[in-house]
Amino acid sequence: MCQTNSRICVVIRTTPPVSDPRELNTIIVSSLRSLFGDSEPYSQGIAVLECRECSDPTIQESKEAIVECQTSSLDWMRAALTFSSTPSFLQGSVYRLEFLDIVP
Repeated sequence: MCQTNSRICVVIRTTPPVSDPRELNTIIVSSLRSLFGDSEPYSQGIAVLECRECSDPTIQESKEAIVECQTSSLDWMRAALTFSSTPSFLQGSVYRLEFLDIVP
């Protein structure tokens, strides 16, 4: 599905839970632009494919998501997850986005 020479899928955890793939995509793009400027090239091709319950049933305050991106943008996206920055309409919320794994 995702694993090609130019595309890769990763699993991330969101706290608080984000159920809407479009909202999570907006948070990731906002984080990339906050770190690397409005003209950054890394957000092109980022797509949140799904948001789902955590694979670890003991974690109830979070959700997991499958995110597809260009292989060349993976390190930049991981940096944006570490330093997440929300868009203005979500400024009252603080999100923790954790890189968990690469989808095989």
